Amino acid sequence: MTAPFDLDAHIRAIVAEELAKVSAGPVRVEVVSVRDACARMCWSYSWAVRNWEKLGGYKDLDSKLKIRSDVLGRHADKMISNTPGKSRPLVPIYTAIRTHVR
Repeated sequence: MTAPFDLDAHIRAIVAEELAKVSAGPVRVEVVSVRDACARMCWSYSWAVRNWEKLGGYKDLDSKLKIRSDVLGRHADKMISNTPGKSRPLVPIYTAIRTHVR
């Protein structure tokens, strides 16, 4: 006969795993100014300022526009997949996003 399934022990194990993930420390979020994002993504600054909310940007404490690098990476993926036939610099965008820390 097999041993009965201990639901309480299973739930405790799952909760312990989740608590360990949360208590591991804060996840470091890399942030890029919108001006830097424009240079990397070939956007005009005026367009980015008009569309900063749609782009996933935010205003930081000193009212400067910023965008998280993971959000910028998603935009890079969209640009590359939506522009067949146009050459986009794949490596420089990802290298700049992954290595830039503010």
